[in-house]
Amino acid sequence: MRFLASVLTILTLLVRILSAQTPAPPVPFSNAFLRDDLAVVLSELRLAETSDPEAFAADDLDYLAAKISLAAGDHAAAAAYFLKTSTRPTELASLANFHLAGVARVSGGLLPERLLLAELTLYYPNNFAAEAAGRRMTEKLFESGDYRSTIRRVESRMLKAKPSGTMIDTSRADRLLLALALDAIGEEARSRGIIDELIRTDDPAEPDDVSLEAVRILDASSGETVSELLPADHMARGRIYQFNRDFAAARGHFLQIVNRHSGFEAAADATYLIGRGFAQERNFSDAIVWFERVAEQFTDDPITKDALLQLGSAYARVGKPRESAARYSRYVDSYPGDERLDRAYLNPIDVSRDLRTEVEALRKAATAAEKFRGQTAEAQAIFAEARIHIALADWPKALDALERLSPLKDLGGSRVPGGATREEVQYLRGLVLEQLGRFPDAIDAFLAVPDGRNSYYGWRATERLQELGDSTVAAEAISVAAARLRTEAAAGDSERQRKALQSLLRIVTNEGERNSVLARLREIYSRTPGYSQLPSPDAFIPGRAFEESDEDPRIAAAKRLYDFGIYDEAAFFLAKAYANAKDAPLLTELFAKSDLAFVGVRAAEPLWRPLPSDFYPELLIGNEARYVYPVPFRRRLIAEAGERNIDARLLLSIMRQESRFRPDVKSSAAARGLMQFIPSTSRDIARELAITSFADEHLFDAGTAILFGSQYVSSLFRQFPNQPEAVAASYNGGEDNMQRWLTRSKAQSPDRYVSEIAFAQTKDYVLKVMANYRMYQLLYDEQLRPRAR
Repeated sequence: MRFLASVLTILTLLVRILSAQTPAPPVPFSNAFLRDDLAVVLSELRLAETSDPEAFAADDLDYLAAKISLAAGDHAAAAAYFLKTSTRPTELASLANFHLAGVARVSGGLLPERLLLAELTLYYPNNFAAEAAGRRMTEKLFESGDYRSTIRRVESRMLKAKPSGTMIDTSRADRLLLALALDAIGEEARSRGIIDELIRTDDPAEPDDVSLEAVRILDASSGETVSELLPADHMARGRIYQFNRDFAAARGHFLQIVNRHSGFEAAADATYLIGRGFAQERNFSDAIVWFERVAEQFTDDPITKDALLQLGSAYARVGKPRESAARYSRYVDSYPGDERLDRAYLNPIDVSRDLRTEVEALRKAATAAEKFRGQTAEAQAIFAEARIHIALADWPKALDALERLSPLKDLGGSRVPGGATREEVQYLRGLVLEQLGRFPDAIDAFLAVPDGRNSYYGWRATERLQELGDSTVAAEAISVAAARLRTEAAAGDSERQRKALQSLLRIVTNEGERNSVLARLREIYSRTPGYSQLPSPDAFIPGRAFEESDEDPRIAAAKRLYDFGIYDEAAFFLAKAYANAKDAPLLTELFAKSDLAFVGVRAAEPLWRPLPSDFYPELLIGNEARYVYPVPFRRRLIAEAGERNIDARLLLSIMRQESRFRPDVKSSAAARGLMQFIPSTSRDIARELAITSFADEHLFDAGTAILFGSQYVSSLFRQFPNQPEAVAASYNGGEDNMQRWLTRSKAQSPDRYVSEIAFAQTKDYVLKVMANYRMYQLLYDEQLRPRAR
């Protein structure tokens, strides 16, 4: 008996050991949602459903089939699969209901949408989708004319605390909806009080869409005429319209002040803003009329300084250089000690260049440099002189001007129009030396521009070095420089070796040597502080996150979604399940892999800031970099970019700079959404696409933003073929301005025209977008698939 008991014990232990060593069965359709071949996946899912319907439902494959059908644009199939999922008592049923409501809305089924939303909020009040469903349910009640139910729901929401983890604050939008519902049932006084409070409590410098809608409601109100408003009300409403680039509506209010309240303290501002609105619409002729009115009627008002500068620019844009010069001269005479006096000296340089009177432009640059000796404007003037000589291909004089910039303390950078950075000046110096045939000096100049992930000119310098290596005239100089760097890389301390290897990589083009140098540099990085490890947020640990999946159905649902590759919904379930836990799993990685990648970017960017600026870009390839350079909305980007024959990686580079991948962003220039379109541009694109029911708020939808961004970038490439730098500059600063800068450069090369970009913000924007573009090209192929290390 003891022997038999011993044998049974040993067998039991052996079974346990073997069970522990046996891998868990593979998850059906693991990561299927991430696959590109959606049609194939759907065929496989239908086969699985036919083969074993019970297992298909038990494994929640109907939910996966629904999500993939939705991604493929088959709403009917998606609805059928979501409906099957919704009938089972699981956490995924709530999500299925939410998606079903969305499908019903797109399909025009308003009553089914309302019923589904009601079911979701009633039976799944704690689900993360319930809040969004509740908001939509309230909107549906209002749209159907049930205003009293709308009021009850909004007031109930306002009494509740904002749920933890809510990413978008809808409280102001809720109060506006409440005001509209109150007005609809005849409670005008209470409605008006809420609307006035919404306008009063908004940031006057950057009024939001709620304030815009509020003033539109007030202006459309039958109980009040525009002429009865106080001038201060006209000013407040006009500024809200002006900020949101509804210039016609803004003019309506400003004209009331000008025509009926000329003694109002802000009458000069109202007059100026009318001119400013015309200028922003590129209607410079009408802008001149109003700026002149400011200059004539309000000579003692500070706004006259702005009007004179605007007049100088506007007259130049309509081809009246004498009038332009006269307004700048008046500014100089009237405000000799003003902090913006330099603009009255520097702007006329560009006016002369646009008239192609380069000799006069050089004279004005010399005058400005002398006038502002020792100040930033001196560097701006000398840099303008250098650009003129480069455009004229006068290389000796261009080199002289660039050399005179070197000892100056402040080159302006991206702070001022026409400013420069040390890297830009050094790069242009290398370019000029190359044109002069001084190849050893040119190579040294290019190598002196540090290359790194954020350096556009470092990237361009590396490309120039490799082009020199492929040329016959500079091959000997490149060979000598490479030999010197190989010697330095073999001797000295590790810091010297690191710098030599980084420089050598910028010169050699032989694949075998490059791989060898990269391996040596990687080894040195591994033992060099600051370079040894790429920072990234803490990784998501599935085993820890899902260990309680048997006890908590939300965690079980999250695990199922994670296995399918539906990371954002998995993260939301986990966030809800661990809302009050001290040791909640870290979800940044899940969000970074999903369309909510902005969460990962927000977490990773502070960690990357201390990374050395010259960290060699090719050694950044890996998972860590994909936190900072993610690929959200991949399928939509590939589809829209592919249809228009543009690179989806450039769209991502623009998106990264514009919004950091947040769909709900609105900028200080009233630009909206992922791709940050202003109203005038978006309406032009809507007309191109034959979209008749477009509204500004549609830009907060990611799909719409990507569609519009692809269409606009495609049209810019038609104007500037094969010129991504020009496209980026046009996207930010306008096509007409880019054409002026291109004309000034007298060249089609970005080496010549990027430095001509006069707007400080636009130039900085181009450098950043192009640096993004380089990294996206390194990290992903044209189909946005990650490249191997």
